[in-house]
Amino acid sequence: EVQAFFGQWFPWLLMLDPEWAVAHREAIFPDEAELDHLRQAAWDTYLAKTPAFDGVFELLAGDYARMAGSLAGDEGLTRPQQGFAEHLMALYLRGRVRLAVGEGLLEEFFRRSHTYQRAHAMAWVGQTLQSQQERVPGEILVRLMRLWESRMAAARAAEDLSDYLEELSYFGSWFASGKFEEGWAVRQLTTLLALTGRVGNTPKVVERLKASMESMPYEVVQCIAALVASERGDIAILGWGKDAQQILSRIVGGPDPRARDMALDLPDT
Repeated sequence: EVQAFFGQWFPWLLMLDPEWAVAHREAIFPDEAELDHLRQAAWDTYLAKTPAFDGVFELLAGDYARMAGSLAGDEGLTRPQQGFAEHLMALYLRGRVRLAVGEGLLEEFFRRSHTYQRAHAMAWVGQTLQSQQERVPGEILVRLMRLWESRMAAARAAEDLSDYLEELSYFGSWFASGKFEEGWAVRQLTTLLALTGRVGNTPKVVERLKASMESMPYEVVQCIAALVASERGDIAILGWGKDAQQILSRIVGGPDPRARDMALDLPDT
C-alpha cells in the first residue's frame, strides 16, 4: 500500500519537490530484481491513477520501455494497461515520443500489444478530441493523421485483418469530432469503410457527413452505401437512418451525376 501510494503521488511530489522526488526515485521504483513486486505496485498504480507527465516520463523512460517490450498480444486489458496506452498517446500528442517505422516506444507498443489495448489507445484519442472545445493545434492534428495512416497501412499489410477491426473502428470518434481537415477525414473514412465495412459511433459519423454532402457528394454517398451494406437489417440503422435519408435526398437533387446515380440505387434506410 505504501508503494502504491507513492506511485500514485509521484508526479505531484516531483512538481512540489523535484530534488526529493529524484533522490527517491529508485526507492519508489526500484530496479533490483528482488524488489520487482514493489516496483510493480508503484508502476501499476502510477499508470492506473495518473495522467502522463513529461517530467515523470524523463525519469521513468526505462520503465516505459520495459513495459512496451514485455507486452503480449494474448493478454487481457487491465486498468494499468489501459493507462499505459493513454500515457503513450498523450506523450505522442505532445511530441515526447516519436512515430518511427521499425523502432521506438510507440512502434513497440503497436507491434506487441493486444488488439483491445490498441483499440483503447485509439478510443482515448477520439474521446480527447470530442471533449476538446477549442481548436486543436495543427501540429497535433498532423501527428494524429500520421498515426492513423500508419495504422491503416499496417492493417492493409496484415495477413489477418480481423486483428485490426476493433482498433480501426474508433476512427468514428475521430471523424465525428470534426477536428480534421474535411477532405482528409472523408477520404480516410471512405477508405476505412471500403476495407472493413464498419466504423464505430455510426450515428455521429453520419451526422458529421452532412457537413460534406455538398462539397464531397460522391465520397459521402460511398460512405452511406458501405454503412447500409454492413448494417442492413440491424436495429442500429434506426439511429442514423433519418440523417442518411436527408443526405441522400440532397445528393439526388445535386449536380454530381455519379453521386446521384449511386444514391438512387441505394435501398431505403
